[in-house]
Amino acid sequence: MKGSQYNERLMNQFGYTTQLLFLTFCVLTTIFLLPSTAGAQRKCGAEGQRPCKIWERIPSCNKGLRENFQLNMCVGQKTQVDARTGKHIPRDTRKMTEVSFCNRSSRPMIYAAIAEYTDDEYGWVSRGWFRIPSGKCVNQAIDLGYTGSIYVYGSAPDGTEWDGTDADFCVKTYDTFIIDNADKLECRSREYSIIKMTKLDVKPGSNKFTFGN
Repeated sequence: MKGSQYNERLMNQFGYTTQLLFLTFCVLTTIFLLPSTAGAQRKCGAEGQRPCKIWERIPSCNKGLRENFQLNMCVGQKTQVDARTGKHIPRDTRKMTEVSFCNRSSRPMIYAAIAEYTDDEYGWVSRGWFRIPSGKCVNQAIDLGYTGSIYVYGSAPDGTEWDGTDADFCVKTYDTFIIDNADKLECRSREYSIIKMTKLDVKPGSNKFTFGN
């Protein structure tokens, strides 16, 4: 009799354990499969949005976009992301962003360089040198719908500089140049140097930067 009671008790305990394991499995499965409330409310797959989870849809990003694991974002070739906050900056591709650089100084010639953000692969790209005669303005196209910041530097043959303290970028000292990821390079050679630039906020359409005395 005692043996029968023991076996019965053992079977009951086994049943309770089995039920508990089953319920735990159901709860964990639900947590894993169902997106969180915040995730459900946040759209996915489009440019600047998070990649979709495998249970939401495949592929994780819309056509022409790829998943950037570092940013946890769907990006394209022209996706613009704020380099400091990591947030997507939408572009109005109907308008070109242009900057008019004007020499209002007493120097007969200014050589200018800029840095602009392209995408997560090439980062901040520096380029120059643009010749700006005294009393003249030179227009430079940045990109379609570029919104946010660029950085500007200028120098004159007499050694005068129009620099700043906002950011440092690598440039080629004398010849024309285009340098990818110019904010990350050590840039230590005779042909290259690091210069300090001034921040300029721009938007699609016409923008202006003046070099004065």
